[in-house]
Amino acid sequence: VLGGSAIYLGLSLTSAMNAGVVSTSQTAIMAIMGWLFFRDQINARQTIGLVIAALGVLVVIARGDIDVLLGLRLQVGDLLVFAAILGYSAYVVLLRVTPSELSPFARLCAASWFGVLFTAPLYVWEIIYVAPFPYTVASLAMIAWISIAVSILAIGFMTIGTLAVGAYVASMFFYVRTVFIAALAILVLGEAVALYHVAGVAVIFAGIYLMTARRRHAAAAR
Repeated sequence: VLGGSAIYLGLSLTSAMNAGVVSTSQTAIMAIMGWLFFRDQINARQTIGLVIAALGVLVVIARGDIDVLLGLRLQVGDLLVFAAILGYSAYVVLLRVTPSELSPFARLCAASWFGVLFTAPLYVWEIIYVAPFPYTVASLAMIAWISIAVSILAIGFMTIGTLAVGAYVASMFFYVRTVFIAALAILVLGEAVALYHVAGVAVIFAGIYLMTARRRHAAAAR
């Protein structure tokens, strides 16, 4: 509920760039939650990798211009986006304590039903006091896209992956999200490839390389 509702409300109250900058904190938040809840440890090299990957994301978001980042101003929507990140991070980190006999999609189904119970009253309040839902082709298509592509496929596969490799490794892929966004902007929207794309992506993968150091060394030792 917190992760889903807050992110959409937050994005309506802030800029995409602000939201992108705030979202760079997600991997660090998941690492901190892993330590608080389960005393998961990350070493200095992995911490440096986390910071480097975050810097790579900022390079892409700001289009290589530091003045863009310096010109950003905190907005109410930024706080809601951050609240959404806290909620989703807690969901991913706490997956390990859910009953093991439940399949990933059974967990997702249970979470979705609880989400409906909590958000239905808010929806009723909104259509009464704010505005009724516009039943148009565009709005229904958007609901279908969010329901299938985001809520079922994206979160479902993320749940499966997290259960397989753990929250820390899964958290690294939030940095790769920026790479996919840049690639889609180039392929779909026709945006030209710029030096900041190449530099940012290189820095992101350098950070991820450092973040996976412990896992590679452990695998080599076995």
